[in-house]
Amino acid sequence: MRYVRDLYSPVFFVEYLVAIMVLCISLYLTLTISEYDYEFGIICLMWAHKLPQLFLYSWFGTKLSDVAHSVRNAAYACEWHNTSKSISICILIVMIRCDQRFAFIAGDYASVTVNSFAVIMKEAVSYMAVMHTLMSSDEDQMANVTLRK
Repeated sequence: MRYVRDLYSPVFFVEYLVAIMVLCISLYLTLTISEYDYEFGIICLMWAHKLPQLFLYSWFGTKLSDVAHSVRNAAYACEWHNTSKSISICILIVMIRCDQRFAFIAGDYASVTVNSFAVIMKEAVSYMAVMHTLMSSDEDQMANVTLRK
């Protein structure tokens, strides 16, 4: 599992970072678009590409974690206390191992789960709101400068 985590952790991190930027910029462009033409279609295609991709990563990450917990529960539910000592120890080792965190990690920053998908969506909307506020305040300042002249 360590090899898989070390291999995919940077990939998930870059994917999440790029997705936040793409979603933020496309949200902002959607708000500022004056006519719904081919640009709007391109923005919709970006959304149609990024959202399912991120959601599937997150969904499978959540399922992976759930399966690890179900293995622990299944090991506990078997009649391990009525078996030989060596089998009981093996089953206890499986249960202890399944108690450890078992999930894909995005760059040692966050686990790849459905909850992290929701956080990404919230961050993209927040960044878009900040971008919109900054751009509108810049336009207001430019309008005030031109009115003074």
